[in-house]
Amino acid sequence: MWRRIIFRIAMVSAILQVLIAEKNIPNGNIGWSSVLENIAEVTLPKIRKIVIEKNSLFNPAHRPDLNQIGRTHPEFSHKVVIAVRQLNLDQLDELVHDISDPDSKNYGKHQSMAEIQAMTANTESTNFIIAYLRRTWPHGHFTMKTSEYGDFITVTAKISMWEDFLDTQFYEYQQKLGAESITLHRSLGYSLPEDLVEHVHSVFLTSDLPPKVSGKPAVQTTSPSTLSKVSTEGRINGYVTPALLNSYYSIPSNQGSTSVSQTVFASLKQTVSPTDLTKFQTTFNLPLQSISGNYGAHVSDTACVANTNDCIEANLDV
Repeated sequence: MWRRIIFRIAMVSAILQVLIAEKNIPNGNIGWSSVLENIAEVTLPKIRKIVIEKNSLFNPAHRPDLNQIGRTHPEFSHKVVIAVRQLNLDQLDELVHDISDPDSKNYGKHQSMAEIQAMTANTESTNFIIAYLRRTWPHGHFTMKTSEYGDFITVTAKISMWEDFLDTQFYEYQQKLGAESITLHRSLGYSLPEDLVEHVHSVFLTSDLPPKVSGKPAVQTTSPSTLSKVSTEGRINGYVTPALLNSYYSIPSNQGSTSVSQTVFASLKQTVSPTDLTKFQTTFNLPLQSISGNYGAHVSDTACVANTNDCIEANLDV
């Protein structure tokens, strides 16, 4: 213990000598507050940070749907998603063009997610970012989760930690969604420690903005009398129907092929109704085909019964 104390006294003495020599401070004229400030300056060099992104879209003229409430509380727990810089993106671009070219021998030879990730994964950068965060922040003050292939790292920490780490300030916003609103926490930009720049592609949920949403469209139902006018060929005069599209575009069949599949992406918290799909197929004399997969729990009749507006866009897409 005495050795530690003697060592620390010797270290402070050495720093004082450096300060006196470099700053031309006469002996006996240096205060303890100055000593402590300069010790921190000597022993804890600042980490150089590189500006990555500055966002000007928070200008009210650009985003009237956003209302700034004020600075986010420093103790607020905020989640960001770090996108790891991927490898071989030039090869990926060539692959996409190759399998999309009808004249190529590789046309239609789509690769699996695992194969694509094997080409682009950057394990070294993923590990570097994780190790850097663990060295920077105390254990237990943040949580971290890595995606299956290591391309995204989700980190949750206090706003005060993010503001220091990203050299920025976070603000609380209310975004209008029709009659509703949601709370956002965003910055006007951010910087990264220089050591991380070559490993990080982007940090999401910082200065990026959600899209403008005009609100859910109102539902206009078709009267039973109109539906009763559907002919045996599946046509209604004055309406665009599957039969009209078949005729105009010379579509020979509406039967789906088992050799291909199609995915519909859901957003805006929309849900598709299987019952509505069956009714549509029956009404317009189409083959009865059900939805083969449900990823993310967005296929349900219950949500549509509770609020038809929660299904209108999804039903149209399917």
